[in-house]
Amino acid sequence: MWLGARDHNPDFSTPWSRYRPQCRLVEEKRERNGHRTSATRNWNSSYFTSEDRHPYDEVTWDLREARISNFRDGTVAFEQLGVEVPSNWSFNATNILAQKYFRGTLGTPERETSLKQVVDRIVDTITTGALEGDYFVDEEEAETFRAELKHLLITQKAAFNSPVCSTSA
Repeated sequence: MWLGARDHNPDFSTPWSRYRPQCRLVEEKRERNGHRTSATRNWNSSYFTSEDRHPYDEVTWDLREARISNFRDGTVAFEQLGVEVPSNWSFNATNILAQKYFRGTLGTPERETSLKQVVDRIVDTITTGALEGDYFVDEEEAETFRAELKHLLITQKAAFNSPVCSTSA
């Protein structure tokens, strides 16, 4: 019988707790060797981004209408105007983003309208949790990680699953 991760880890309530034993081993090895090992990522060096340019400035943004129609009778099942996404995103991706991942009640000022808001919410939550868990050497390393992750998400080189998008922040 398969048991889920919650059954194996009694301290699963802390999102970062399941990684701590591995990180301690990496830290010990790093200290012994006097440098970072291949098992860790040095976030002080950027791969996709540069310090002088924000990841959001690297893409062209469009304002679109997100509209999902009922396939049976053609009525509008969902609609949000003024959705900001990168211009190379498909209309299907725009519709999914607006319907499934934007927070706030539709038609209110609290409603998210841009991919930037969603990415900021998710990436800032992850980076803050990692900072609090001492996963970065310093603030500079955390900022590099933040910029790299934002780039990966807005360019669709990586994506999170629904639970991350709906439970962060």
